[in-house]
Amino acid sequence: MNYKNPDLVFKKVRQKQSALYLSVKSIENEVIWLEDIEHGSGFSFSFEQIDTHIKSNILIVLDCDELPRLVYDKFRLNKSTYDKQLASNKQSASEKQSASAKQSASEKQLASEKQLASEKQLASEKQLASEKQLASEKQLASEKQSASKKQSASKKQSASKKQSASKKQSVSKKQSVSKKQSVSKKQSASEKQSASEKQLTSEKRLISKKPSPPLGQESKQGRTVEYSSEVERRYTYVKGVLDESFPAYTQKRLETWLFEKGKSINDPNPPSWRTVNRWLVKFLASGNDRESLMPATHKCGNRTSKLNETISELLDRVLQQHIRDNTHLKYQNAHNEYLEELKVLNQKRVAEGLKPLIASSYVATVKRILKLV
Repeated sequence: MNYKNPDLVFKKVRQKQSALYLSVKSIENEVIWLEDIEHGSGFSFSFEQIDTHIKSNILIVLDCDELPRLVYDKFRLNKSTYDKQLASNKQSASEKQSASAKQSASEKQLASEKQLASEKQLASEKQLASEKQLASEKQLASEKQSASKKQSASKKQSASKKQSASKKQSVSKKQSVSKKQSVSKKQSASEKQSASEKQLTSEKRLISKKPSPPLGQESKQGRTVEYSSEVERRYTYVKGVLDESFPAYTQKRLETWLFEKGKSINDPNPPSWRTVNRWLVKFLASGNDRESLMPATHKCGNRTSKLNETISELLDRVLQQHIRDNTHLKYQNAHNEYLEELKVLNQKRVAEGLKPLIASSYVATVKRILKLV
C-alpha cells in the first residue's frame, strides 16, 4: 500500500461513538503518524499494526472523495495549510542558502585579498634579504683578499724559522736514536712477562665461571616480577578488610571503605566488593599465602571464531550486500537472505558429493551486522 498517497484516508469504526476519519500526517522510519481530520489529535502506528487493523476491519481504507462533505472540506483545508507551510519552509531554506552563499563569497574575496597582501609583503622581504646578502658577500670578499696578503707574508717568515729549526732537529735525532734502542730492549722483556701473567689470570677466570640459568627459569622470574606489584595491591586491600574485622563482607559495608582505601593508596581503579570477596576466599583457603593473589590472566582461553570459514565468508558477503541495498536494516530479512544463499550453496555441495554446511544462528547474524555497520 502506498502510504505517501495524499488522498489516502482511514476510517476508524467505533461501537458507541461516531467514526473517526484519519489522514497520513508524516512517516518517520517505520512509524506512521495519523491525524484526526475533524479534531486535530494525532496517533502513531507501526506498519505491522496498520496492516493488522486493516485486516481486522478496525481501520477501513477510503479515498478522499468518499468522505462526508464537512469532513472532506476540513481535509482539503488541512492539506492546503500543510502545503503552504511546506512552501514557506522551502522558501526560508532557499533564502538562508542564498545568504550563506553570499557570505561565503565575501569571505573568499577577503581571503584572496589577504593572500595578495601577504604575497606582496613576502616579495618585498625577499628583495631586502637578497640586497643584504649581496652586501655581505662583497664585505667577505674584501676580508678574504686582505687575509691572503697577511698569510703570504707569514708563510715567508715561518719558512726561514723552519729551516733553522730543521738543522737543530737533525742533531738531536742522532742523540735520541741511541737512547731509544736501549729503551726498546727493556720494553720487549717487560711485555713478554706481562703477557704470561695475563694468560694465567684468564685461565683462572674460565675455571671460576658458573653456568647461566636455563631459559625457562628466566621466563618464570620475569612473570613473577611482572605480577608482583598487582599481588601487593591485592594484599593491601585484603589485609585492610581483615584488620577492620567487618561482621559481614556485604556491599553496604565494603563499598564506601574500598573507595576511601583506594584514595589513601592513590589507586585510581579500586576493586569492587565482589572482587575483594573472591580474593578473601582464595587468601584464607590457602592459609594466608600471598601467592594465592597472583593474577591468572595468562591462563585465558582461545578467542578465535567458532564459525566454519566458508559459513563466515558467506555470512559477511550476504550481510554487506544487504547493508548496501537497504537504508533501513531488518535483521530477520538479512538472516532470511543468508539462509537462501546457504541453501543454494548446499545444493551445489551435495551435487559434488560434499556434506551440507550447518547454518549459523539468528543471534550470530545480528552480532555480525552490528560489527559491520
